[in-house]
Amino acid sequence: MAEHERLLDVRGVRKHYPGVQALDGVDFTINAGETHVLVGENGAGKSTLVKILCGAAVPDSIDRFHFAGAPAEIHSPRDAIHLGITAIQQHFSLVPHMTAAENIFLGREMSRACRPVNRNAMERHVATLLEEMGVDIDPRIPLNRLDMSHQQVVEIVKAFSRNPKLLIMDEPTSGLTREETMRLFAMIRKIQERGISILYISHRLEEVFEIGDRVTVLRNGRKVQEDNLSETTHAELTRSLIGRDVSRRYPKEDIDSGQILLAVNGLSNHETMPRLRDITFDVRSGEIIALYGILGCGKDELADTLFGRKPATGGSIRVNGEETALKNPGDAIRRGLGYLTSDRHKDGLVEMMTLRQNLTLASLSSRFSGFGRIDEQKEMECAAEHIVSLKVHAPHGEVLVGNLSGGNQQKVVLGKWLLTEARVLILNEPTKGIDIGSKIQVFELMTKAARAGSAVILMTAEAEEAVEMGDRILILRNGAIAGRYTREQVSDGEVTVDEVLRVATARETEAAPAV
Repeated sequence: MAEHERLLDVRGVRKHYPGVQALDGVDFTINAGETHVLVGENGAGKSTLVKILCGAAVPDSIDRFHFAGAPAEIHSPRDAIHLGITAIQQHFSLVPHMTAAENIFLGREMSRACRPVNRNAMERHVATLLEEMGVDIDPRIPLNRLDMSHQQVVEIVKAFSRNPKLLIMDEPTSGLTREETMRLFAMIRKIQERGISILYISHRLEEVFEIGDRVTVLRNGRKVQEDNLSETTHAELTRSLIGRDVSRRYPKEDIDSGQILLAVNGLSNHETMPRLRDITFDVRSGEIIALYGILGCGKDELADTLFGRKPATGGSIRVNGEETALKNPGDAIRRGLGYLTSDRHKDGLVEMMTLRQNLTLASLSSRFSGFGRIDEQKEMECAAEHIVSLKVHAPHGEVLVGNLSGGNQQKVVLGKWLLTEARVLILNEPTKGIDIGSKIQVFELMTKAARAGSAVILMTAEAEEAVEMGDRILILRNGAIAGRYTREQVSDGEVTVDEVLRVATARETEAAPAV
C-alpha cells in the first residue's frame, strides 16, 4: 500500500512495567478510512498500545511514529488530540447531571468574548451532529435520564465533534443489547464514510467480523497476526489469541444434581428499579442455572436481593431447606452464599490491596484469623496454592491486584468466593470484559464448583453463554421471569439463541413460553 494511504505507521514500540514487558517491538499500522480491530487476551498489550497512541503513556523506545504521512511525537493527551487522535474509553467521561450538549462541549464551551456560554449555539450544533449520526436525542436532556446505549452515543458524538482523523473505541458494546450494538455499528459506518479511521478494541470475536476491515492480534506484548478480516477465520483468530487450538469454548459437563440448596418463592422487591415481581425458582447441588436478560431486565437487582444487599419486600428465600431473611451480605455469607458482582472494580476488588489480601478477604474470620490476629503465613500459603489452581498470571501473591489484567482480576474475585467454600455461587456477568481464554477458564471453574457440589447461578447478558452453560435457562424481563427452558430442549433443537433473544426482548403483550 502506498505510504500516503497509511494514516498511522508505528514500528518497534517497546514498553516495560515492573515485572512485565507490556510491548516488545510491536509494529502497527492503520489505513486511511478503515476500521481496524485490535484484539488480544487481557495483558496482551492492547491497553498499553492505546495509551501510547493517546499520549497517556510514553514508550520506552520506538523506532518510527508516522501519522498522516509525516513523522510525529506524542507526549501527552493534548498532543494526541492536536494531531487528530481521539479516544472513547470503556468507562465514559461524562457528567451525569449535565445535558447532552454540555457534555459534548465540556471544556470547549462555545462563547463570545467576555460573554456567557452560548448555550443555544451549542445545542443547535449538537442537534446537527446527532442528526448526521441518525440518532434522535434531545441535546437539552440530562445524561442521567438516558440509557446506556444513548450515553454511548453522546460519548461518540463528543469525540466526533473534535474532528478526529483517528477515533479509538475501547469495548464500545460492553453492556449493550444486540439491537443497540447494531445501531452503534450503523453509526461507525457513517463515521467511516467521512474518511475517519477507527481503531476498534473488542473481546467479542463475532463483532470483529461484522464491523472490521483488518485485524491485529497481540499476545504477550507481541504482534502475532495481522490480516484482512476477509482472509481469516474465527478459529484462526482464537488460535492466535491464546496460542493453541480450542475444541470447546463452553466446557459444560453433565453433572448429577442433588438437593435443593436455594429456593425462592414469589420473591418481590418494590424498592428496586425495575421492581422484582413474583420470582420463583430453585437451584440444586451440582446444577448451573443460567439466568439471562438484557440491560435493565432486573438481573442486578435480583442478585443484590438474593445476597441481602437489597432485602426483599415480599416472598420467601430458603437456604438448605430453611427459610431465612437475608438482611445484609453478612447474613448471606454465613448461610453459604457467594456473590461475584457485575462490576469487579467497584464492588469486587480492593485494587490497592494485594492479590493475597483480596483472595482471603471474604474468609478472613473463618479461615485465617484467631485470637484477634490474622495468620499471614497461612494466607500466603493458601494464596500461592490458589494462584496455581485458578491459573492467575501473577509473579506472587503480594502484587497489587489493581496491576493485574482484567481476566486475572476476575479469576481472583471468583477465587475469593471459592475459598469461602460457598454452597451457592451467584455469578453476575462473570465473563464481562475478559478475553476468550479467561472466559474458558472461568467456565471451567464454574463447572468444577458444580462438580464439587455447589449450586451455581450464572447471570449473563450473553444469550449464547446461557444456552451453552445452563442446565436450566430462565429469562428475566422487566423484573419478572418471562421464560423457562431445560437442557433437553436445547439439545433437541427446540431452543436456540435466537429464541432466547426473542423472549428477552419481546413486548409484554407478545406470547412467551409458559412459566
